[in-house]
Amino acid sequence: MVKSLASPPHRLLLFLQQSSVEWCSSLWLDAIREIDPSFKRTLIVVSKFDNRLKEFTEKWEVDRYLSASGYLGDNTHPFFVALPKDRGTISNEEFRRQISQVDTEVLRHLREGVNGGFDEDKFRPFIGFGRLRDYLEEELPKRYKEAAPATLALLEQRCDEVSIDF
Repeated sequence: MVKSLASPPHRLLLFLQQSSVEWCSSLWLDAIREIDPSFKRTLIVVSKFDNRLKEFTEKWEVDRYLSASGYLGDNTHPFFVALPKDRGTISNEEFRRQISQVDTEVLRHLREGVNGGFDEDKFRPFIGFGRLRDYLEEELPKRYKEAAPATLALLEQRCDEVSIDF
């Protein structure tokens, strides 16, 4: 069922995986690769990245993990995100502020808590909800415009089929 829903080429796929799952152990990654072999229409988001940070001590470890160790190819970059630990009953505005604070703390840890930091030029654009939001705000309108002609053609076909029935 998932494969049939994800197969149409106009569909954008969101692949969400916890940071505790190793790339080599990701069963769903293989399924996504069957549907979208080049990951051209797949957005990969790795959640709970703050939990994974404790495992990194050296730059090469961080960079290897952020590059997905060759499992995704050179042109596919997952986003790494973390949420505040306690949502509670705070306002949406406060929650957004806390998300921004978590993004800042994750970057600070990568810069200061890991020997040698991380390849900031290569991976900084993919760390944090703020960066994910920026990407989506830029990418979704482009994809919508690309899909519009095919969508309109399909709507016209459906309208023609319905009008024939009457």
